Amino acid sequence: MEIEFGKTKFSRWLVLGQDANPKYWFCRCDCGTERRVGKRNLKSGSTRSCGCWDQERKTTHGMSRTKTYQAWQCMKDRVRVNLQYINNKITICNRWTVFENFLADMGVCPPDKYSVDRIDNNKGYRPGNCRWANRSEQQRNKSTTRMLTFDGRTQAASAWAEEKGMSLSTITGRLDRGWSIERTLTTPEGMRRGRGTPQTKDQLIEFQGRTQTLEQWAREFDLNVSTMIERVWSKWSMERIAATPQGRRGGYKKAAERRRLGQAIP
Repeated sequence: MEIEFGKTKFSRWLVLGQDANPKYWFCRCDCGTERRVGKRNLKSGSTRSCGCWDQERKTTHGMSRTKTYQAWQCMKDRVRVNLQYINNKITICNRWTVFENFLADMGVCPPDKYSVDRIDNNKGYRPGNCRWANRSEQQRNKSTTRMLTFDGRTQAASAWAEEKGMSLSTITGRLDRGWSIERTLTTPEGMRRGRGTPQTKDQLIEFQGRTQTLEQWAREFDLNVSTMIERVWSKWSMERIAATPQGRRGGYKKAAERRRLGQAIP
């Protein structure tokens, strides 16, 4: 880690310069206290402040066991020990080193699996650049997230996968093999080349005197939309589709045998 005097921080210590003793740096704490601090202690995290941090921890704010407080602690730990954050110089603003300030700016953490998310991944943790987000939202906001533009809309590949009833690995695999975005998103999962244009989930199909969309039939037969599309595209009869459970290509024969014996088809 490259040290820049006046810029590099270890928890609450700002490194100002080299001490006369090469084993120490001259530092300033966020509270204003200046003193020399051992380099090894700074790098290992065994010292975080001049003592003011420990004093603040003893202050009772009644939220030390809440998700909001835990999220604040996790945010600080990421900046302190995660090499990616350190290398990209992602820091926490001085205001948010105090929990009460963080709480005032962010509010209480929502229920379920939410944590602090940076809106702009090139900037640090500070008011205006952070929000509460669940795991799915954070995944889509990563700098490595693949954004795709199709039909006039731009969203993450994972969002397209959910909308199209496909797996994310199928979409990324097709793009890596050189498929266009249009072909990737309009060709249902499991489709092979040279077999015409596949159906869509909104296609109407009549069966047993009722007409529903392909997606509605899939829900009724307890099938994935992609599986339903593949079976219709492969010219399966609706009777066979209804009788073959998800993931069982041989289920039709068993269903036919149950029909012959007068048993119900699951």
